[in-house]
Amino acid sequence: MDSSASGMAEALLIGYRKNIDAELWDSYSRTGLAHIIAISGMHMAIFYVGLQRLLMLIPFFARKKRSSVILALLGMWMFAILTGLPPSVLRAAVMFTFIGMGACQKREMNVFNNLCASAFCLLLWNPNWLFDIGFQLSYLAVLSLVIFYTPFYRRLSTSNKWVNFPLQLISGTLAAQVLTWPLCLYYFHQFPLLFVFSNLIAVPWTTFILYLEIAVVLLSPIQMIASALGSVTQWMILKLNVVIQFIAQGEWVIWRTGEMYKTELFCWYLLLFMMGVFWKYRNKWAMGGILAVGLCISVIGLMKQWVTLHQYQLVIINDHYNPMLCSVEGQQIKYLLPKSKDNRSEKYVFDPCKMYYQIKEERQVHLPNNKYAQMFTWKGKRILRLMQAGFKCDRALDVDYLILSRDYNGNIQHLKSNFKVANIILESTLSDSKTRNWHDRLSSAGYQVFAMRWQGAYYF
Repeated sequence: MDSSASGMAEALLIGYRKNIDAELWDSYSRTGLAHIIAISGMHMAIFYVGLQRLLMLIPFFARKKRSSVILALLGMWMFAILTGLPPSVLRAAVMFTFIGMGACQKREMNVFNNLCASAFCLLLWNPNWLFDIGFQLSYLAVLSLVIFYTPFYRRLSTSNKWVNFPLQLISGTLAAQVLTWPLCLYYFHQFPLLFVFSNLIAVPWTTFILYLEIAVVLLSPIQMIASALGSVTQWMILKLNVVIQFIAQGEWVIWRTGEMYKTELFCWYLLLFMMGVFWKYRNKWAMGGILAVGLCISVIGLMKQWVTLHQYQLVIINDHYNPMLCSVEGQQIKYLLPKSKDNRSEKYVFDPCKMYYQIKEERQVHLPNNKYAQMFTWKGKRILRLMQAGFKCDRALDVDYLILSRDYNGNIQHLKSNFKVANIILESTLSDSKTRNWHDRLSSAGYQVFAMRWQGAYYF
């Protein structure tokens, strides 16, 4: 089987993503389809709804809907356990369990109560999930679907049932994004612009692929049938990858923004609330609120632009493979160390950094070349990056910040005899074991230690 197809097949069926090519993953992310590769609520919904409808074709279960729901829930939990119960799957399984339990009752079901009950149980188990990005996005997406799907579909639907199927998918895709896009911009500083088009293609396609994969697993004892289904599955995955990679070409498919403040995030949600109130009640006070909140967002945008144009900061970028010091001055970034040509670092480290600071111009600046150390001054602070233990001084050198690189193989005695320093920064290029070893020894010796491998980028 083709390696790219097998990697996708593993991700779709059991959530194992390590065999997916990085460029392919990037294409799915850029087109708003990361939820398809990562096992999530969509997969649980596909499995639960598909299994229940299959059971309803049997006369016994058609008469006893409660039995079909219970068996569908049991099958869904078996599938969830098969994936290893990652947090995203556990959240979705608990959520659909409560929804299924509500469907078994002989009274009107309140979806909002079921959602709140499932969230309450999950937070009892692990309160820290409240601050988990996946938890927030999954519940906001479901809440958004519950609130906005019906109004969207009513406005888009037609009398033609064949046209209504894609309209249902479009309505669901749009509805799920209403409450999630501000949070996506807040956390990821980007949003896919072609999410409707890409989901319209990929969701039904991957749904059919997932059902085929389940059929291959169930029919694996019958080798001839399983092999034929496996070939069809591989062909469909490869064709889907080609289509998604074609859609992902070009910078225009992504809406990129800089940092979003918490007050700005609050204003966006307040604006959505005001727009919802106006849409439903046509209230003049809601229109006034829309204008007031819109003005606040505009003012915050102007303030952010002023901050961007006047930013002045030294940063050690957190890249495990390529150490990088850079200065940010307005919308220009200056690299103080030779910049690596590694595509991975460019795509996943430097591009997000430039997006965060809204950089429009790059420059390479070379510090004085010395195989032992590099020293420079920033805002009156003396900073020294130590690369080898051969660096020696007649008397201890006063330094405000000392950066230990991957190549430094000295000891604490060498540091004490050559430097007067309180703050030591451990580059992320150091291995995890070296970082832990240096951190423990330096902390015991009384130094203030910052480990980039654990704590992220360092800002002066």
